[in-house]
Amino acid sequence: MEAYLKAYKVGWFYKAESKISGDISRLKVHVAPEDDSGENEAEVIEPDLFKPWEQLDPVGQFLRLMERPNPNQTGSQLRQKTQIRVDMAGAAFWYLESPDLLYGIPKAIYGISPTRMYEARDSSGRLIGWVMDRDKPGGGVPFEPKEILPFILGSADDDIWGVGVVEAVYAEVPLTNLMATHTASVLETGGRLAGMLWPKDRTLDQAEFEDAQRAWRSTISNGQAAKRLLLFPEPMEYSQGASTPAEIGIPELALLNRDNILTAFPIDPVILGVPAAPGLNSGETRRYQRQDYWEGTVHPRVEFLEETIQIGLLSRYEKAIGSTLDFEITEPNLDDANAILEKAGAARSLISLGFDPKESITAAGLDHIKFIGKPEPPPML
Repeated sequence: MEAYLKAYKVGWFYKAESKISGDISRLKVHVAPEDDSGENEAEVIEPDLFKPWEQLDPVGQFLRLMERPNPNQTGSQLRQKTQIRVDMAGAAFWYLESPDLLYGIPKAIYGISPTRMYEARDSSGRLIGWVMDRDKPGGGVPFEPKEILPFILGSADDDIWGVGVVEAVYAEVPLTNLMATHTASVLETGGRLAGMLWPKDRTLDQAEFEDAQRAWRSTISNGQAAKRLLLFPEPMEYSQGASTPAEIGIPELALLNRDNILTAFPIDPVILGVPAAPGLNSGETRRYQRQDYWEGTVHPRVEFLEETIQIGLLSRYEKAIGSTLDFEITEPNLDDANAILEKAGAARSLISLGFDPKESITAAGLDHIKFIGKPEPPPML
């Protein structure tokens, strides 16, 4: 996992993950009571960031932690780090500081790197707690299950440790560095490649060999090597000892490396600023690319965070107040006026065929807009 997390500093892994986690971290979060039908119809509860902690009700304390989980971080920073750890290493953990005995409501939240966490199990294999830094001198720091909120992917092989993006394409990590190192080495020598040089049809004596060796080393070791030229008083033979970037296929290999990494997230290179060839419908294409990014890449991650926080943390507050709450990370609405009208036409057609109005609106993708009913026709004059 340490190796997987280090991939965040590597090329396309960083570009993709910083974009995804950054966009998720900037999304607003809110809590609202659910109505009798299990839907979030009530007014959103706003966080109070000024009232003393002891005067806040349980819901107010939860909102305070979502805005300011600990003295060193904002909620946005904690969620971004959590998303990075989930994507890169396949798991993440929150330490819930000083949870009360009755409901387990914490006073602060701190993120813990998955590289430091070990599960503790009894003889039957049941999870009974966690240990941080178990491999360090002193045996580490034990935690009770209620003190740790694990973020566990559905791809977890053993109920905890999931398969992150980096593990799935880990072979691409050293390949990225090797290509960059080789290309930089070629450019550093002014484009000259390693090879073998010898006189044609004879052998150099020791003095001639040493003179040629000194001249060659003096030339290639200079920062202006590409501007220097070696002259020999007789014909010389040269044999190339290294492949050029074109012979290795680095341009094509770099594109393949990029695509293998980005499709593992998945994210379109255009979203990361890679120029796309213009076309007749380039504006429409960019709109679909953006929509695909938010719906196909960001949305599943947002749902994962919502579900984990809802079940693992917010449920404690629900027990404390005796009612159901709904935690939501608000995603942007990508529909413009034309798209909304197109969906409205689809919903109207479904309703006219006898389908349930509420379910028709949901099927058409308009459930984010409040439906007050079909307006009455204007009176006849």
